[in-house]
Amino acid sequence: MLKYYDDDKELLDVGLKRVQEFNYWRQLLNTGAESQIRDAINVFVGEKLARYGWTNECWFCSSYIPGNDWDNTPYEPIYNAMSARYGTELAWNQSRLFFGLLVKDVMIRRPEHWRCYKVPDEVEAEKGTNYFPDFTS
Repeated sequence: MLKYYDDDKELLDVGLKRVQEFNYWRQLLNTGAESQIRDAINVFVGEKLARYGWTNECWFCSSYIPGNDWDNTPYEPIYNAMSARYGTELAWNQSRLFFGLLVKDVMIRRPEHWRCYKVPDEVEAEKGTNYFPDFTS
């Protein structure tokens, strides 16, 4: 379950603003790639939980999951699909947007109760969304 940090409404999908784009991008991935990406995100979150438990230390920024180099990772198919569709000049930006939506969708479907916060662009050093345990649930 996922909620925004300042709202008690449960998020049920990636949002109306991006849902069509998200579904289109999902179709661009090779067979099985989305499942592998989702599995890798869940492993990352599971490792955070195993290391820090359900504490304030168990938070992460979506941008840090794949890092800067996606070669030979489960996330590489995203960049390959975006490069094929948009060309290499636009691929990085489209890839990071799509990856962020995949993380959001994975977090919506997890059994724990999470909150998220998007730092405003004008003060953000790293793009991405922060996820942290929801202690109010």
